[in-house]
Amino acid sequence: MTIQKLSTLAFALVFSVSAMAVDLYSGVAEVPGQGDAERRAATPDALVNVLQKQSGQWDIPLDPALEAALADPDNMLVAYQYREDRIPRPGDVTEEKLMLVASFVPAAVDRLVREMQLPRWRPQRAPVVVWVVVDDGGRRQLMPVEYSDAWSSMKRIADLRGLPLAWPELDQELAQSLDLQLLWGGYTDQLVAANAATDGIVIVAARREGREWNVRWNWEDGETSAGWRTGSTDLSQALVEGTHQLVDHVARANSIGPAGLVATQTQLRVTGLESADEYASVLGYLENLGLVDDLRVRGAGRDGVDFELALNADSTYLEQAFKNDSVLEPGPREGEYRLRRPERARGPEDPAQPVETEAGDVDS
Repeated sequence: MTIQKLSTLAFALVFSVSAMAVDLYSGVAEVPGQGDAERRAATPDALVNVLQKQSGQWDIPLDPALEAALADPDNMLVAYQYREDRIPRPGDVTEEKLMLVASFVPAAVDRLVREMQLPRWRPQRAPVVVWVVVDDGGRRQLMPVEYSDAWSSMKRIADLRGLPLAWPELDQELAQSLDLQLLWGGYTDQLVAANAATDGIVIVAARREGREWNVRWNWEDGETSAGWRTGSTDLSQALVEGTHQLVDHVARANSIGPAGLVATQTQLRVTGLESADEYASVLGYLENLGLVDDLRVRGAGRDGVDFELALNADSTYLEQAFKNDSVLEPGPREGEYRLRRPERARGPEDPAQPVETEAGDVDS
């Protein structure tokens, strides 16, 4: 299989992946029982987990604002429930854990993040597509089923930290045509499909050498790339450690630092909307952006729809969000955008009817 074919495969698998909903205001924590005292003791840990997902940081610094919130987190609590998690442990052992799932008031969480001056990982999170190739001394395989607990360990850590993962699903024909040597080589640039709605590709090459698993990671999102290694006698442990590093890289590449978290106003125009449904789609997209605190439609006509946005960050991050989400693309004039149409070749806008609305390093 050639590199070009590998790239074509990436388009077939990745282009249909869309942003996944991540509940950034609910956190989980282990709890010994469902009594009120146990729940109250675990709620602070659940709140810390929310801050981990919001900021992308695993280690949350102790801060006066955090100390005050942790002293009585029930003031921010909206609802809670319990679930049973199966957690893989070394030695092919699975442990059942009771988990508290606690939801907190979004405005209170946002205020706490600002007071603590934590970075803000953008809430619209596309998945990272994970390719795992295993060489256990026999032959190289793509995600062999006998290591399914290891993949579950990766997903559990990614979910805990707010990073969606996606796994390639190959039919028999694609599986047979896949060149594992190219994947083993870490050719991420050939798998990152242009304009695909993902936060990149990670290739994980795991080799067993004696009792030790050595794992090489290569991640790329089209603009940023990184590589690192992990190792352990237990494959799940090596993958958990590497997944933590993956989240660190993805969050850092998609976060707004404290200096960028400033209230701003901006205006933009969206042109070429051909139906009321397309107008509603754009309106819903803008309203659901985590950067947008408030939105007003200033007017609409043959030239497009004018919006005024109140942002909670510098406006440059809005431009980055548009680029990442692939919903709106720049128009011919500054401050002008149009709905992205993958089926239409770039060029002059098609004639459109106006929308009427009220103003308002490689191993061998």
